[in-house]
Amino acid sequence: MISRDNEFAEKYKKLVESRERYTSIKSNLDTHLSNVSQQAQETAASLKDIQIELESYNEEKRNRKDTWEAKRTAYLEEVQSKQKSFDLGHRRELDKLEEKYAKLTRESTYANLVGTNTWNYK
Repeated sequence: MISRDNEFAEKYKKLVESRERYTSIKSNLDTHLSNVSQQAQETAASLKDIQIELESYNEEKRNRKDTWEAKRTAYLEEVQSKQKSFDLGHRRELDKLEEKYAKLTRESTYANLVGTNTWNYK
């Protein structure tokens, strides 16, 4: 009977020790879990802040690109307008020169065909 009592006492002791160990492990796990949970919340908040910054950066980049495109388009239109104006002025000058030389050619041809009225009547 003593051996059975000793056996029960040992089993009871192991049961109490295992319950204490279970309680201690559970409290450690709860502490670690709360730490992990807090870190996860901080990480989520940081990721949200980063996402907001990234969206802001992308929007700013899009606006800069749109501004650059608008400036580029305006510049190209201005260059095209200047080129057109220059071409128009150049064409006018060419037309004037052509008219001048056509007139000179006509006058020269007329003078050669008809002759000059340089007869002297004395």
